[in-house]
Formats: sequence, C-alpha cells, structure tokens
Amino acid sequence: MQNLKKTGGSLSVISRYRSAIFGISILGILLFHFSNDVLNWRRHDVVYKLAEFYYNLFGSIGVEIFLFLSGVGLYFSLSKNPDVKSFYERRLRRVLIPYLLWGVFYWFIRDVLVTRKGVAGFFYDLTMLSFWCEGKRSVWFIALLIILYAAFPLLFRAMNWEVKRKERAGFFCLALCVGWIAICSFLSIVTPVFYHNIEVAFSRVPIFIIGTWYGKRIKNNENFRTVDGIFTVFGFLLITLHMMSEYSLFGVDLKIHNRFLACVFSISLLFILCGILSLLHSDKIGKALALAGSYSLELYICHVGIRGLLMVCDICTHRFVVFAGYILLSVFFSVVLHQVNKKIQSS
Repeated sequence: MQNLKKTGGSLSVISRYRSAIFGISILGILLFHFSNDVLNWRRHDVVYKLAEFYYNLFGSIGVEIFLFLSGVGLYFSLSKNPDVKSFYERRLRRVLIPYLLWGVFYWFIRDVLVTRKGVAGFFYDLTMLSFWCEGKRSVWFIALLIILYAAFPLLFRAMNWEVKRKERAGFFCLALCVGWIAICSFLSIVTPVFYHNIEVAFSRVPIFIIGTWYGKRIKNNENFRTVDGIFTVFGFLLITLHMMSEYSLFGVDLKIHNRFLACVFSISLLFILCGILSLLHSDKIGKALALAGSYSLELYICHVGIRGLLMVCDICTHRFVVFAGYILLSVFFSVVLHQVNKKIQSS
C-alpha cells in the first residue's frame, strides 16, 4: 500500500481505502450489537464495563460510515454512467436480490414457523411495511437504502447544480442537511409516535448527503481543505466531551444528540482510519478488511436475521460462545448469498 503522504493530501485516499473501511464499518456494527446485548443482559462485570465503554465511544457509528461511503460510491457510479434507468437497475438489484433471497427464508422461519403470525405477517415484514408502520427494526437499514437509492439521482443533480456558473455543492449539501434536520424536528413534534418508529433511519440521511458531497470532491481530485480539518477537530472534541459527560469527569454534564455526534465523529474517524491504513503498510490487513467490505451488505442482512431469530427464541446472544457461533454462521450464509447473487446478476 502507498503511504498517505504520497497522496499529497488528496481526498482520493478515501476512495483508495473505501473497501477496507467498509469492512471496518460492518465489524463495528457487529460489535455494537454484541455490546448492546451485553448491556441489556449481563451484570456489572468486566465484560459489561468493556461493552459499556465501546457503546459510549463508538455506538453504532459503523452505520454512519457505511452510509457516508455509500454516498461516495453512488456519486462515482452515476458519474461514470449517467443513465438513470441503468443506475436504478444496478443499485436496486444489488440490494433487493440478496434481501429477497434471505428475507423469504428468514421471515418464513420467524413469522410462520416460530412466532405463528401466518402468511399475512410474513408479507407484512417481508415488504418492510412493519418498519414504516410500527417501527420494527429488523431490516430498517435495507428500507432506508432503497429510499436513498431511489432519491439519489435528484441528490446528484443538486450536487452538480451551478449558480451563476459557479459550483455550489458545499452550499447545497449544508442546505439539504439543515432542511432535513428541520423536517425531522417537525415530524418529532407533529407525529412523535411515527417519528419515533422511523427515527433510526430518517435521522441518518444527513451523513449520506455529506458522503455524496465528498464523492463529488473525490471525483474532482480535490485535496483536504480547512473544512475537513474542522470536521476532524470538532468530531474529536465532541466525542471527548461526550465521554467526559458519560463518566462524570471534571464535572462535565453535557447531553449531545446521539445522531449528530455520530455524524460528525464518523467523518473524523474515517479520516483517521485512512491515515492508519496507509501507515500500516500491510497488504494482508488491507485485503482482509476489503474482503469483509465486499460482503458487508450480505453479512449485515444475515447477521441481523440470525441474531433476531436467536432473540425471539430467548437464546442468550450476550454470551461469547453464542456470539462467536452466530457470527460464523452469518459469515457462511453471507458468502453463499453473495455467490448466488453474483450468478443471478451475471445470468
């Protein structure tokens, strides 16, 4: 791997390590779910303390990083081939085929065989209506991705819209993020129950918008700018204040909105990860992480499915042996799902 210094401060380093960081993001999501299970079911032992530290420091930040990198990738995809119909076909197949292959299997076992909800319950969950209507979070991420993919051509146009022949992508990025936050605030006041159900998805749209803006900047071969340094410093300042507040250090009692904290800190962390990967000089680590990244969507789908089934069956997912077992099972099914999907798309 090339050293970060050889990039001359170029944002292209994000693109270079994109696959590896996808791998890190999915590993972060797996650890988040495990730490959440530990905090819910274990007592205050050493494992509990470690899980609590991880949960407070990183939380579900792997999701934010995943969405950021998705925005980067989609910008490159539509730039390379501006045909919107082709874009929809490629992207929706990338998500819908593995989801439907796994979803039919997963929801049949869960709704028909285990919880006895019948065929109606099966289709209610398979179509993800259960998330939008009741906030059932088993596959909320897939529901969000479909919406983001559908709306992306409009976002792409906004990022390339010139005002008086001058590029204004940064302004539109800021305006869209502020506008979306305003929409979320409005929904939380007018329809608090509905917003509570969908908050886990809706509140994460800004990081995807920011990722799209960075996709444009990377495509234009831009270098790191002052705004990127501000993101980095501000992110680490916020997470430091957050941790000091969580552990009551130096009398700091500061409540920062979790999604806002994750959004800003994820960008800081992503820059740091790029620097670490460039300094490691290890092709083996980079390739291993990139391999995990290439299976990240399938691994996520299989992981949340198997974990969900175990929890429905009252199996203790906070135990190391159970965690290791269902992760191995998730990896196996994700590889099978990935290969089947490749054959379907190539046929």
